[in-house]
Amino acid sequence: GETSLSAKGQVQDLWQAPLFTGRFEASSNGVQNLFSVAGWQGGLVDLIVANGRDGAVIAGGALEWSRQRAVVDELEAVAGTFRVSGRGSYESNGDVPEINAALTLGRVSLDSLFVTEDGSLWNANPVNWRALDDFQGVVSLTSTAVEVAGLSFSDVAANASLGEGVLSFNPVTAQFAGGRLTMGGKFEGGAG
Repeated sequence: GETSLSAKGQVQDLWQAPLFTGRFEASSNGVQNLFSVAGWQGGLVDLIVANGRDGAVIAGGALEWSRQRAVVDELEAVAGTFRVSGRGSYESNGDVPEINAALTLGRVSLDSLFVTEDGSLWNANPVNWRALDDFQGVVSLTSTAVEVAGLSFSDVAANASLGEGVLSFNPVTAQFAGGRLTMGGKFEGGAG
């Protein structure tokens, strides 16, 4: 498929410690094509592809990039029917890379995580949470709607923290069944 990536800005200290600051734009006629060009794969990519219904994607924002750190600000992206905006950072100075983000999402379906290929609810196969050991950080998410296994939650807000293989959501708030829902959650993965 057709994929285009471009960046415009300034590079400082090109030979010793290159630092790019500027803006980026990316577009593709399919979400999966864009991730393939970047060499990204795995569960999160599968979730985004499923929500974008592998439709066309366009994204842009401010970018700061060095060998150990990337920061995207003023992000605006649309992939098929999936929308995301906000900011995020990735830093790999220590043993475990750190991801921090504040993102606003459109409608999100989590069915690809929990529903089987034949449409049965609540997949009997366990979700592989081992990837939780690979990162640490804090993520703040809001979404107009989250759907999973026939349940629909609106006006969702979640604060998540990740460290030492444990992903915690505290609190998660949403509108559900005509009322307000507040809950927390914890997922433990990793080698233990």
